[in-house]
Amino acid sequence: MPIHNENENLAHSLHLLLKALKRKVKQPYEVILIENGSTDRSWEICEEFKKLFPNIIKTTHTSTRSYGLAIREGIFQSEFEYIILFNVDFWDISFLIKSIELLGSCDIVVGSKTLITSNDSRPFLRRQITYWFNVLLRAFYNFPGTDTHGIKGLKRKSILPIAKSCYPLRELYDTQLVLRACKKNLIYTELPVSVHEKRPTRYPAVRRTINLLHDLVVIFRYRYL
Repeated sequence: MPIHNENENLAHSLHLLLKALKRKVKQPYEVILIENGSTDRSWEICEEFKKLFPNIIKTTHTSTRSYGLAIREGIFQSEFEYIILFNVDFWDISFLIKSIELLGSCDIVVGSKTLITSNDSRPFLRRQITYWFNVLLRAFYNFPGTDTHGIKGLKRKSILPIAKSCYPLRELYDTQLVLRACKKNLIYTELPVSVHEKRPTRYPAVRRTINLLHDLVVIFRYRYL
């Protein structure tokens, strides 16, 4: 779980997540919190939860604010065969359970916001950015799916070599990971998800669009595919 300036939501979200995991997940698991470049109490909250749940929670602090670097670090630190990528403001235990079942026969499961059976209730502009971003991926990168950004299930032994080779982009590391996995013919599938905005986005739409386009250009420039 990447964490950056989540002081207002972090403790509440972790309490709910840990409660749901205890109730629904029977096999052993770990929760890896990757705090990156926060300027609030996010790191202190992570450490407090680690003290409360030392056998479950692992924490790491990086000084660089980077969603991509946080995901990369979490994959490297994972010890179990299945990795589930959640966000503080978006996690789903039913997705986790279904992903674990699917990862027995596939390598990567993406929670797609754009499947017909998904429910994306985010503001119109954010939905449009997601839609056109995925249009670009299909047009220029031959992406066979419908979404790359969001919650995921990963088979560690399959994805770790690809994770090591990916350039640590700030915004689109996980997108690059999915694209390269598809290029390597890893078995890929998607699940529908319901997305509700729990807090306003921290990025203005124009800035986020520029960041996304920049990372797409970097992926293309260095021929990561």
